[in-house]
Amino acid sequence: LDGHRGRYLEFTRTAGEIDCGWGGLDGWPASSPSARDEHDRVWILDIDGDPLVIDAFSTSASESVWAELSQIVESIQIKP
Repeated sequence: LDGHRGRYLEFTRTAGEIDCGWGGLDGWPASSPSARDEHDRVWILDIDGDPLVIDAFSTSASESVWAELSQIVESIQIKP
């Protein structure tokens, strides 16, 4: 991604599964049951020795949703 090496993961969390999460954001719970299936695509990059995690997720598995999410992620430019 933007010339950086890393790992790419795809997975689905099923409805009712507990999400241990990446940590809470602005008061959002770090762990909560998922109301619907959630499809995740995760990029874990090495940015000059520091990890960067990008998580694109949706409750829709439609190709149009993934095309839009992929376009957003691919547009990311990482500046030093």
